[in-house]
Amino acid sequence: MDEEKIREAIQEIIVILLGLIQDDGESIVEIFEEMDEDDDFDPESLPKISETGNAKRKERRIEADEMESPPISDSLMSSLSGCVSLLAKLRRGDSLNCMVIGEYTGMLSAVVSDSFGGPGGRVLCLGDCVDSEGHPLKEWVECVGERFQKTIWPVKGDITQSFQGMDRPLDLVVFSTCGIYTEMASLINKWAGLIKPGGIVCGTQYDSEQYAASVEAITEVFGEKRVDSPEKNSFWSVQIDAVKLEK
Repeated sequence: MDEEKIREAIQEIIVILLGLIQDDGESIVEIFEEMDEDDDFDPESLPKISETGNAKRKERRIEADEMESPPISDSLMSSLSGCVSLLAKLRRGDSLNCMVIGEYTGMLSAVVSDSFGGPGGRVLCLGDCVDSEGHPLKEWVECVGERFQKTIWPVKGDITQSFQGMDRPLDLVVFSTCGIYTEMASLINKWAGLIKPGGIVCGTQYDSEQYAASVEAITEVFGEKRVDSPEKNSFWSVQIDAVKLEK
C-alpha cells in the first residue's frame, strides 16, 4: 500500500475508535484536516490518547512576540524604582553595579540612578545608547542629563555578547527587550550568570498576550514560581540565589 492509502486507513480506524466519545475538545478529524497535504506522514506525530480517551494535541511554543518593541510606561518605571530601592536596602552600605539592556536605556537608567539611595552606584547602558562608531547618541545624553558620566555610562557592543569591560559582578540587570523565544532565553540566561548572589534580574515584558515568547523564555530560565510580577503592569523580577527581599 502507498503512503496515501495507509494514511486514509489509519484515519478511518481512529475515527471509528473515537467516534463514540463525545467531548468539547478538538476532534481527531479536525486535527487531520489541519495537516498540509504535502506533509510527509509520520505515525509518531499522531495525537496521544489520554486515559479518558480524548485526543491530545501537542502544545506548540510561541516563537516570537506580537510586538516589535518592548513596553514603556510611567507605571513600569515606578515598579523598577521600587525594585532598585529594595535592592539598595538589601545591599546597605554597598554601592550598586547595574546594567540596562535594550531599548529606552536612557529613561530606565535614569530611574535606576535616582533610586540608588545613600551608597550610590553606577548604571551601564547597552543597546540604543551609542551610534555605529560607539559615540553616545545626542537624544540619549539629553535623556540621561546631568547623570551622564557621573552615575550613568553608555557601553559599546552587542547585547547578545558579554560585556568584556565589566570589572565586577552585577547587582542588577534590566531587560528592555523582546523578540524571538530562543534569543530571549539565551540573552536572559547569559546575563543572569553575571549577577552576584542576592542580586536581581528584571524586565518590562511580562505580558502573555503581547510578549508571549518573552514570557515563556523568562519562565523557562527561572521557573514560573520564582518570577515576581505585579498585576498592574508587565514588570517582572527574579532574585538570584538569596533570601527573599522584605517589602
